[in-house]
Amino acid sequence: MLRNVVAIRRDGFNLKVVTILFEVPHQDFDLKTAVMAAATDYAKTPEGKENYNANCSEIIWSDFAWLVPNEFCARHGFKKVETG
Repeated sequence: MLRNVVAIRRDGFNLKVVTILFEVPHQDFDLKTAVMAAATDYAKTPEGKENYNANCSEIIWSDFAWLVPNEFCARHGFKKVETG
């Protein structure tokens, strides 16, 4: 099953809209909790810690889309779907 998240990132007057497509196992899957767990795992790695600190000690949806590898998602039962 696919689930879509639209994230908005604002940097001053610049606005960027990112659409993230996820594959989840079932309709009732708690994607938000799973994404938070995957982001937390990623932030414990050296690269993740560096990105976390560089992004004001947070990983927002758009950061998650670009930074967190699918191996962290798989550990929590979902994956990001590449869109071309």
